[in-house]
Amino acid sequence: MKANKNDDVLNQIRVARAYEKVALANARKRAQQMVIDETAEAHEAVIEAVRQALASGQTARQIGFAYGSSDPTTARKLVNEAMLSDDGDTLNPHPEWKLYKNDDGSFNIKAYSLGESGLSGYGVFTIDDDGENFSCVEGDMWIQVQLYKLGYKDTVLEEARG
Repeated sequence: MKANKNDDVLNQIRVARAYEKVALANARKRAQQMVIDETAEAHEAVIEAVRQALASGQTARQIGFAYGSSDPTTARKLVNEAMLSDDGDTLNPHPEWKLYKNDDGSFNIKAYSLGESGLSGYGVFTIDDDGENFSCVEGDMWIQVQLYKLGYKDTVLEEARG
């Protein structure tokens, strides 16, 4: 009878350990999400800086060194993330600018070394009543001129509507 009691005691340890493992895994998930949430703004600043570096012609290797890593995988991950579109699924076909849609139908454009002058800036835009053009309503109005000049008008309208 003593052997059964020992088996029960040891089994309780196994059950308690299994419960502990689940609790640890759940705590790690919550901690990881907290870290992501609390560093999201700083990480986005890094990604925007990487976008600017790409637009100005810097290589992934140079970007990795500037980030503080000589690991090519780290640099590649940064570049890939910087090139992702807002849905996180497709590559951004135009690293010189990024469009962000607003709930009110307007949209923001952040430029990274745009055009021959390589200027960076930010503006708020709306689609004109004719539906064939867009206009800057706030911010760096030169962005509109550059996007038209570089032939991005239809792409901007498509992204703003989509």
